[in-house]
Amino acid sequence: MQNYSGIQKFLHDFVLSKKFVNKSLFELEKIFYLKNKDIKNQSHIFITGLPRSGTTIILNFIYSSNKYASLTYKHMPFILSPNFSKLFHKKNILRKERLHADGITFDINSPEALDEIFFNNDEEFIKNELVNYLQLICLSENQIKYLSKNNLNFKRIDLISKFLPNCNFLIPIREPLQHSYSLLNQHLHFSQLQKEDDFIRRYMNYLGHNEFGLNHKPWNDPINYQDRGKIDYWLEQWSLFYKDIYNKYQSYTNCYFVLYEELTNANYIKTLLKKINFSEFENINLNYFKNSNKKEIERKYSLDKYKKTKQSRKKRGSRRKKKEELMDERLRIDPIVEENEIEKEIEFQIESSFNSISVHFSEIFETLFPGGNGSLSFTDKSNILETGIEISVQPRGKKVKKLSLLSGGERSLAAIAFLFAIFKSFPSPFYILDEVEAALDDANLHRMIDLLDYLKNDAQFIIVTHQQQTMQAGDILYGVTMEPGSGSRIFIKTKQDFESLITNDMN
Repeated sequence: MQNYSGIQKFLHDFVLSKKFVNKSLFELEKIFYLKNKDIKNQSHIFITGLPRSGTTIILNFIYSSNKYASLTYKHMPFILSPNFSKLFHKKNILRKERLHADGITFDINSPEALDEIFFNNDEEFIKNELVNYLQLICLSENQIKYLSKNNLNFKRIDLISKFLPNCNFLIPIREPLQHSYSLLNQHLHFSQLQKEDDFIRRYMNYLGHNEFGLNHKPWNDPINYQDRGKIDYWLEQWSLFYKDIYNKYQSYTNCYFVLYEELTNANYIKTLLKKINFSEFENINLNYFKNSNKKEIERKYSLDKYKKTKQSRKKRGSRRKKKEELMDERLRIDPIVEENEIEKEIEFQIESSFNSISVHFSEIFETLFPGGNGSLSFTDKSNILETGIEISVQPRGKKVKKLSLLSGGERSLAAIAFLFAIFKSFPSPFYILDEVEAALDDANLHRMIDLLDYLKNDAQFIIVTHQQQTMQAGDILYGVTMEPGSGSRIFIKTKQDFESLITNDMN
């Protein structure tokens, strides 16, 4: 948008700012292009949630399967008339880095969050035309399934689900400090860009891109912090947003919380795609994030990366220098902190940790109890510092809600799910487990072993056990035996040695 000519800027201003122009073109498009094609029951995908959580790279990843239609830059500025837009010759955009300066590149065929133009109408129009609009987009791309990235669609999950019953929502979650820092960074960055070029501000406002910059609209009413130039504001917004969203939608079967830090894990991505019935595995690279897009995930997204590139960024001028000084100033720890501020920080850390553990617990519980549901909740939300945690579970085919009503083996497996959820939220190089599977039957033991096999790629597990199945699953077996006259003796067996031993015993 920085390189738009005067005529291009005028066209975008005229079309995007005039609802009657968009609606008129939309009505004409329906007359000329709308066909009776069943898309209502297709498994459309909506990526939503806070920006800077990986929404764009997830969008690009799924779009690379070539099985979904999505709004792209070639549809600009005629967003409500995606087929008409193809009639206008557009100069091809050489692939370049977007204005966010975050390493993510785009060209004229790149998908983007543009459908807020449609949703920025009255609710009656949305209800009547949602299916028609998505059908027009699908027709323009010769597809039957729609893919959307819209940070504001979290407000419309119930509405969209009503008209598209088989759709799925992906809601990324990112570590709060890193995420909040990235939001602050972008807010300062775009505020300066919009001061220098008002067309950027108008353009983003037309598209409903008010996540940061001079157009910023809070996702929640600020409680304690008002200054958008400080990280405290963004941390509070993060906490309020995810607390509300998770409480509302964690039980929805079509809503999936995606862990940003796990995007480089191909097995995690594969499991996620299976959950949403994504069938285009042969058309997609499961190592997309780990390989070609690893730089896009990590570049300038973390505090470490920021610190390492700080010196080079200072060379970009006084504007960037002022921004960096502001961020550095805010990130310094004040040695004098009032007691109430300490308590607020403790409460925030508890809630942040709890939300992360809750997400992992739900996922791990579903793995250990296929078809079941498990969730965590505070016993007293009004008193975070003294509240307990309630574990609610429902194995498949049972109406059990409380952990105390499960069988002994089921309670053990649920406890293991909780324990591993903590492990995933606060990783360690190794873990020691002392007979955690003693009460499990063969079927549940097998599920736990499968989970350990999945997790062992990221950590080392030392397990004290009497279970033969667990011993067989280990890579190395350390045994302790008593010999007459010599006391205790330790022996070491590899997995192959143990398997041979078992075979000989059976013979």
